[in-house]
Amino acid sequence: MTDSPFYCDLTALTDEQRESYQALIPRMVATYQGIEDLPNGYRLPFTAGTEQLLITAEFISFEKLCCPFLDFSVRVTSNSDQAHLDITGPEGVKDFLQAELGGVLQANLDA
Repeated sequence: MTDSPFYCDLTALTDEQRESYQALIPRMVATYQGIEDLPNGYRLPFTAGTEQLLITAEFISFEKLCCPFLDFSVRVTSNSDQAHLDITGPEGVKDFLQAELGGVLQANLDA
């Protein structure tokens, strides 16, 4: 197996940020309604309530510090309570995302 050129630099987060990030992940993942494949990442649909949008924004702010190679896009659909978060990146990042987030995301969806 070849090592991934992508890696999270958790030293980019302060101890306080890392603690907040770890507490945030289960709250964020609990809002997902599935996982959709994209050519260069994943789409995570969720209900676009105020709390869910704030959690998503906070997640992105932490991820941009430790994984600057990722791209994030949040789309809130008009006349609907639906939204989605796209997490994408350069070629090969999908394998990284699956390794890093796949277990957490799948465990939530199986629950």
